[in-house]
Amino acid sequence: MMASAYLQFLGLEGPEREWDIKVGMENLAEGGIILCGMMGYCSWVDYSTAGNIHFGYVAGRAKMNELFAGVVGGALELFEQALEGEEVQWSNCRSNSMPILCDNPGDQVAVDLGFQLAREYPGGIKPYQLHLALHVHGFTRFQKPPARFIEPFPARPEKNMYGPDDFNN
Repeated sequence: MMASAYLQFLGLEGPEREWDIKVGMENLAEGGIILCGMMGYCSWVDYSTAGNIHFGYVAGRAKMNELFAGVVGGALELFEQALEGEEVQWSNCRSNSMPILCDNPGDQVAVDLGFQLAREYPGGIKPYQLHLALHVHGFTRFQKPPARFIEPFPARPEKNMYGPDDFNN
């Protein structure tokens, strides 16, 4: 039964599945997005950061095992690198809190934050709670936008013009 639940979860949250919001965000953001904490403190981060927080939050709410999710995320990261002909970043396995977590460390931090938010707000999270968590958590540990990304303007709060399903596949 548990294996079936994990497969159903990955059917929604897995790479390029319906809830893998990173695909739509990458197409729109060209590599970087702005996340804001409290008092208007904002930073440019890699487009995948919001999707990784989302993944961790949904996985946490679904009572998915956090260690299992980390191992699978790292395996997918390494597999994707190999598939795309990139150099496999085995060093990521040593950069995280445990050597079996091989995801990009900035991605793993975002997934971990999602799991933390799921524990702290099991009834749902409000925007001000997310801003507070981002502020307290800090932006320096999230993955930075790719080197090719040029900030079009300084990071600042903006009106969100996207709905909850705008980045679904």
